[in-house]
Amino acid sequence: MDCRPQAIDFAFTPECRAIIDVPTSETVTAADFATIIPELAAKFVADRKEELTRFICPILGEVPAGVDPLSLAITCLPPLDVYVGMRCESSNVVGMRYPAILAHDCWKRCFRSSRVTKEEFEADDYYTRTVKSLHWSEAMFKDLQVVKYHSERAYVPFHIAVLEEHPKGVEAAVERMRKIVSALGLDPMKTTFEELDACETWLRCEACETREWKHYEKTRGRKLDAYSWRGAYEHDRSHYLESYRYDYRSEAIWRRAEEEDYPKVHAAIEESSRKRLEWARHPDLRWSCSLCPIFSGNRAEIAEHLAKSHSIEDPAQAEDDGTIYVHPCWDWRYRCPTKVCVAEATFEPETTPANA
Repeated sequence: MDCRPQAIDFAFTPECRAIIDVPTSETVTAADFATIIPELAAKFVADRKEELTRFICPILGEVPAGVDPLSLAITCLPPLDVYVGMRCESSNVVGMRYPAILAHDCWKRCFRSSRVTKEEFEADDYYTRTVKSLHWSEAMFKDLQVVKYHSERAYVPFHIAVLEEHPKGVEAAVERMRKIVSALGLDPMKTTFEELDACETWLRCEACETREWKHYEKTRGRKLDAYSWRGAYEHDRSHYLESYRYDYRSEAIWRRAEEEDYPKVHAAIEESSRKRLEWARHPDLRWSCSLCPIFSGNRAEIAEHLAKSHSIEDPAQAEDDGTIYVHPCWDWRYRCPTKVCVAEATFEPETTPANA
């Protein structure tokens, strides 16, 4: 339910403008839009799916017949990413997929904003200016007027310009996922996200385990970690980040975890289940209500909503039975562990033979 069109996605359609553009003496209510919204919503979803499919297919390569490109595990659509030196705080491997991407609503509004200058803003009609600036503060209006060469982030319908203008970030993410899915023994061009998420195989990074010893590791030892596919994505991305920042090639090399690694992995997963409620109270964690067309909030807000709107007093029980669920943009951070230390290596300096 979270991955639905927002009001801004309809605001400038001819159908809505025909209802809105009437003399001020006439009253316009929500009921006036009731007959057109279902058709507009269906069109929005179909158009966005077609648009994203058209964008991602050249990056994926030849997709087998009968396979939906957007369902593939390797289809990842992070806005901006490290290629251009910045990353959206909501840009994660789970939230940056279709249809979760339709619910993306970080403060930068990556997919529903566009920079406008004073001249561009004033060229629009009064209605358009009002809709685009509903979230602006008084200071933002003032800055646009008086600060030279200034622009503000205007609220606009969903678009993928941020992906089209920086496709290399998406290309890197897709290749990252392709390596991980292949290392797990799955077919990148056929494996769906649901199939990947059900995969219980973990990975280890040979590049990190065999690299040159760092100074502090020589005294403290080196931790050898196993990664779930989510953890592998973030770890692989850290290699990519090092390449970008320090101008040298750093690439993760994946192999499957050893059989003896899994007791520690399973123990960590078991321990995480006992900490679930503690994580669920994290102030940044966002929850959605399955009983409402649209509602989301932090733990305190969702608890208040459940009590007032649905007479439900136990948020933990509501989580267990599916009444509330973690918002798609935040899902990945609060599930099972993504990295577990399965062994430690100690530095063994090379010794020179006595007769050398």
